[in-house]
Amino acid sequence: MSASLCSVCGAVLRDGACPNGHPQRSSRRRDRRSRRGLWSGLIILLILAGAAYGGLVLYPRTAASNLMGPTSEEFSSSLVAYRSTAGAFPPGATDPQALGDIAAAILGSAQEASTRLADASLALEERQAVDLPVVSSRPPLADAIALRDRVAAFYASAREVVASLEAIAGYVTQVSGNLDEVQSLENNLNAAKAVDPGPAVNSSIPVADQLIADLQAIAPPDELGALHASLVGIAERIRVGLDDVTAAAGGGRQTQPVVAATLQGLRDEIATFKATLGGTPRLARRAGLAPRLQEVDTLAVEITEELSALRDQGVEDITLPGEE
Repeated sequence: MSASLCSVCGAVLRDGACPNGHPQRSSRRRDRRSRRGLWSGLIILLILAGAAYGGLVLYPRTAASNLMGPTSEEFSSSLVAYRSTAGAFPPGATDPQALGDIAAAILGSAQEASTRLADASLALEERQAVDLPVVSSRPPLADAIALRDRVAAFYASAREVVASLEAIAGYVTQVSGNLDEVQSLENNLNAAKAVDPGPAVNSSIPVADQLIADLQAIAPPDELGALHASLVGIAERIRVGLDDVTAAAGGGRQTQPVVAATLQGLRDEIATFKATLGGTPRLARRAGLAPRLQEVDTLAVEITEELSALRDQGVEDITLPGEE
């Protein structure tokens, strides 16, 4: 068996080592492999660190943008439609004839608002946020996930309010259709004379009967049950008053003061009917609509502020109301 020689000077190796201290190729190969392994490990470590950074910092921002970008656009559009309906509802009592026109306008916008809110709500349900350990709890993604739930709550509350406004407007439209009957009664009673109320009263009785029948055929929304009962009661009192005038008119001159007082009472009842109908917005608010309107308005303002805060955190594609 031949002796192993040094790969550099040719000297005989002693126990695999050169007596002159020259390193052998196999050793250098091992050193190079060791250095290559060290660099490879370092590169892998850097890649993993970059991935971790992206996962904890960059990805949450991207995911928040993917979630709230389209959501903010739909919210802004729905809010415009909602406010066009809610904003048309008067804050207090108004002229009953004008109220009928307002109700028609509300009915015209309520359908579009309801459709936009329903479509936005459905789209939001289908747009789920990512659910990854650690990542989902990072800002701004965590803020976006929480805001998504608030937007869903807005859609639910706004749809309920729009439905209530639509029902109230529909009721007002129906009752306003009887204002011609009320006006006919008023004209007759204004023309009635205490000395001879017969012609005016006789022409008023069938009108009052029709008014009562029309009102009884209308089903009011929950907020206006008491108001509707008041309107029916007024119409019934007018009908009874007409009979009282007829009965008193047969007493001659002695009963003329009674006839005159009864006629004036009927005129007052008609004025009360109009005032009661004109007070529908105020009564509806007192019956529970006001806090619901305030709740939706407050929620819309808070959502807008939180969308602005997300934009400040670097979340892209955020649309604020008024920018759509």
